[in-house]
Amino acid sequence: GVRLPSISAASAKAVTAVIAVALTLRGDRSEPDIVYRRLSDEQTRRPWRITGIFASDPTAIWVSPATHIEEAPARSPWISATRDVSRLVTIYNASPNPIVRIDLRRVRSSGMLVIDFSQPKMLKLLRGRRAATFMAIADSEVLIFLHVPPHAILGEYVPD
Repeated sequence: GVRLPSISAASAKAVTAVIAVALTLRGDRSEPDIVYRRLSDEQTRRPWRITGIFASDPTAIWVSPATHIEEAPARSPWISATRDVSRLVTIYNASPNPIVRIDLRRVRSSGMLVIDFSQPKMLKLLRGRRAATFMAIADSEVLIFLHVPPHAILGEYVPD
C-alpha cells in the first residue's frame, strides 16, 4: 500500500475540508460519466490497462487542487482529466502518448475522490485563485485523487 507522510494538523484540516466539500457536491450518475486524459511518459511505462493510472506522487498531499492546476508540479497526488477531448487534441498535443477514456462513475465507486470543475459550484474549492479558476474553466478540468482503477479506463480515444 501507499505510505503517507505525517502532516501538520492544519494541513490535515485543509485536506479534510476539500474532501468533505467535494463529496457533498459530487452527485451520482447511473450512466457512464466520461472524461479524457493524455497519459504522461511515466504512465505509459507502466501496464496501465492492468494497474490503472497513478498520480505522480501520492505522498505530495500538500499540493492543493489550485496549485496543481496553476503550476502542474512534477510531484502531485492529483491526476488531471478533461471533459473536453478537443483540448487534448488541439492544445495539449505535444505528446504522442495515448489519450484514454475514463468513466468517473467507476472511479467514484472505487472510493477515489473526484473534483469536477466543469460544475460551477466546485470552483469555490479554488478559493478565489483567479488563474486556477480560469484554467479549470477553460480546460473543463476534472481532478482525480491518487489513482484511476483499471476497470474505470474504457480504452484509448482515437480521434476521427
